Amino acid sequence: MRMVFSLGVLLVAGVLVPGVVTAVTANDPFKAVMANRAQAEAADAAMLSPGNYAAAVRTLERARRQAESGQAAATLNEGINEADNRFRAAIAAAQLAQKTFADVIREREAARSADAWRLVPERWLKAEQDFKTATKRLEDGGLKSADELGVVAAGSYREAQLQALRSRYLSPVRALLVEAGRMKAARHAPRTLAEANARLAEAESALVTHRSQPELAAADIETARLAAAHALHIATAIHQVDTDEQTIEDLVLSLEQSVRRMAEAAGLPAASIAGDAVETESLVTGMKALRARAENAERELGERDRRLKGMEEELRELDARLGGATTERDRLLMKQAAEQRLREQISALEQQFRPDEGRIIQAPGKLTLRLTGLSFPPGSAQLERSAGPLLQKAGQAIALFPRAGIVIEGHTDSAGDAESNQRLSEARAQTVQSRLMTELALPAGRLHALGYGEDRPIASNDTTAGRKQNRRIDIVIQTANEGASL
Repeated sequence: MRMVFSLGVLLVAGVLVPGVVTAVTANDPFKAVMANRAQAEAADAAMLSPGNYAAAVRTLERARRQAESGQAAATLNEGINEADNRFRAAIAAAQLAQKTFADVIREREAARSADAWRLVPERWLKAEQDFKTATKRLEDGGLKSADELGVVAAGSYREAQLQALRSRYLSPVRALLVEAGRMKAARHAPRTLAEANARLAEAESALVTHRSQPELAAADIETARLAAAHALHIATAIHQVDTDEQTIEDLVLSLEQSVRRMAEAAGLPAASIAGDAVETESLVTGMKALRARAENAERELGERDRRLKGMEEELRELDARLGGATTERDRLLMKQAAEQRLREQISALEQQFRPDEGRIIQAPGKLTLRLTGLSFPPGSAQLERSAGPLLQKAGQAIALFPRAGIVIEGHTDSAGDAESNQRLSEARAQTVQSRLMTELALPAGRLHALGYGEDRPIASNDTTAGRKQNRRIDIVIQTANEGASL
């Protein structure tokens, strides 16, 4: 039986009954029909029942023209009631379409959420047209063929969504590959380019798999982006050599400079590694050692946390047995815990510095980190470039004491006049303070810089070695603020 959503069939089917007409009020004869129009629009009847909805709108507009021309009440009522019934027919057909095309509607909403209408408008319009064809077929009563057309529409929306996702997430990767092609990557870096294309294919596959949750494909997309950037970088470097913009020696020296910077950041000796297997292996060994130390430190911290949790549990049990601890007992326990934390902080601090980098000096209420590896050019407050890794370690040391006050002390030897040495010590302390505040993003009041000139020597100024020791930066960590003193 054909499912024809004409007005007569809907009346016979009981969706509308002949005797039911819209009540027309003298004040606003269109009030009821406008309410049904709003309901039809809420049901998306313009898309799901386009024929019925369009006929209802035409009939309503004709009734409005009749009202404006002063038609007799009976004629006007007839037109309004016809429009009202057509809107009700559109609502009924839209409700059936919502069930029939539930899968299509879900795909349509997914494509809309992916901004397909904006990113791939041609694909979106094609899907909309396919869906409109399916809904018209359902209106005409062709349920089977409507189902088949609905499958086509769902596929069109799905393709529109995927194209939009590709445009949004993969366009940056494709742009890098286009630029790599301009740099003749196929000739200069074929293996790297092939790898980048393979990673792009994996990212696209991940997007297809996770199209409803594209964030799950983020890792594959980033891998593809990095691979494309890698191909572009290599192709660009070789292209510059090929066009005499740089020599092969320039390229190798640039690569060595990058390796040196990484070695410095890791606190390892800088090395020229071009073609030298021994130097390369030395660098790799050093990095493995750093990784092992980091893993050991992480394990030790985990063990410390487990011990602290065990101690806290024991204290709670003891407190429960005693029926509540006294104020003095609480104070002592807090002091004991603070001193234990401080010992662990000092232990962690000592492990960070080699003897030629820094030395820890303990005193009641404070720790002094003497940066033995930090040096300034004679008479200058300008840090040498090699100071970067040591200052990074100093910053990590300060981070171990989040509540402690920090004083950066500058000291000089006795060479020169006392007033110049005082100014120089202050300038050096302020240089280190500024560098640490920038790297650690610390508030201005956390670090203080003081200069003591030649007034606090730690060795004799009569020898070269002694004067070198006196020219120093001390970082004083006021541990009393941490709630403990050793």
